[in-house]
Amino acid sequence: MAAAVAVKTGCAVVPARAELLDSGRYRLHYDAPLRWEPTGERSQDIACLTQALTARIEEWVRETPEQWLWIHRRWKTQPGQVVDPSGAAGAEDVRAPAPALGEGPRGPAPHDLPGARPRACSQLARGRRVVAGALRDLRRNLPEARIEVLARPWVADLYRAVSEIDGVRSCPSFREGVAAARGFDAAILLPNSFASALMVWLAGVPERWGYARDGRGALLTRRARVPRQVRGESEAFYYRALIAGVGLKVAASPDLSLACGATWRTRGAELLGERGPWIGLSPGAAFGSAKRWPAERYAAVGDALAVEQDARVAILGSAAERATGEWMAKRMLHPARVLCGDTSLADLIGVLANLKLLVTNDSGPMHVAAALGIPVLAIFGPTDWRETAPRGRDCRLVREPVPCAPCKLRECPIDHRCMEGVSVARVLSEARGLLGRDRMTSAH
Repeated sequence: MAAAVAVKTGCAVVPARAELLDSGRYRLHYDAPLRWEPTGERSQDIACLTQALTARIEEWVRETPEQWLWIHRRWKTQPGQVVDPSGAAGAEDVRAPAPALGEGPRGPAPHDLPGARPRACSQLARGRRVVAGALRDLRRNLPEARIEVLARPWVADLYRAVSEIDGVRSCPSFREGVAAARGFDAAILLPNSFASALMVWLAGVPERWGYARDGRGALLTRRARVPRQVRGESEAFYYRALIAGVGLKVAASPDLSLACGATWRTRGAELLGERGPWIGLSPGAAFGSAKRWPAERYAAVGDALAVEQDARVAILGSAAERATGEWMAKRMLHPARVLCGDTSLADLIGVLANLKLLVTNDSGPMHVAAALGIPVLAIFGPTDWRETAPRGRDCRLVREPVPCAPCKLRECPIDHRCMEGVSVARVLSEARGLLGRDRMTSAH
């Protein structure tokens, strides 16, 4: 925009930046006007001037990244190398205490819902295994109700692994979601979107409960507010607070476990093929490249564990990560089974259930494996571990404490120091610790 205005009016472009001082005030810095030679071609002039301005901003970011990413630095960890959700000696516990929740708004009690066996639906836009705790709280409050989940097709199988749910309806579009929601007595909206509330309102669901966010409060019959004490904590507590906020009782600690049925487990073993034990590597991350630990380091970890554990290695991921998986397999000295793009969600759950250990970035497979009780070693960089770290006795987290993390950016604008600082040796050390604990547990 600045370049377009400058080219049109002939005005100077002066780069400026704001410096955040320790006092909390800002100091403005101005550079000399950018120099550029007009070519007479408007689009080319705009591109050249934009490139010059971007280059100057990039210089500033590299000089003082903390000044540019400060807004993302909320809830950061204290300096440390490894975070262990199990609370093992010498590691920091990532299990946030269950925030105290007050009484939610009073409304119709569960037994006041119409019908001998009331029907309730939970509308879910995205696949999050952390909602399993909220679904179990819902079941405890409505033991006689039929509870169904409305979900996108690509995540529907995830909720079929929650035994407290009576059914899962796949809703590929908004219109089909409206049709699927008709006939229910109550809807609990776990997404924050306006569209999810509009969907059940159009379906004529009489009771519509959820967070009053995204301007949808008027469409809800029971509105919850996000408690301050759950902000920046695990998302499991966010959904737990929603259930409490609409006046229902919640468990002291969310139960996020998933169950892998025998059929899925057998299918997973068939996809793996040969007998294990199997070590899983999940080098991808849908959010962006900033969340990905270098693929060559994953390959090195896989080779080392294959030798030390007399194990086989499976590389997991989506079809978009197939090339990365095949590159890793070619680089490794030991054979690796590349399953990127070869598994449905149900297949993935079955494969994960057959693993001895999963080494992963902050990703969907990380959460699913943790919910299945599989040992998980997660490598974190730009994302906030307090919100999204895997929860479980056999989960560990490795991160490099740097001033600019957690920035929550898709692409790193500087040198990716949060991931580059995590060495193969550190990851191997923590993997050995998890595998040693697994042997001790088996012995008992």
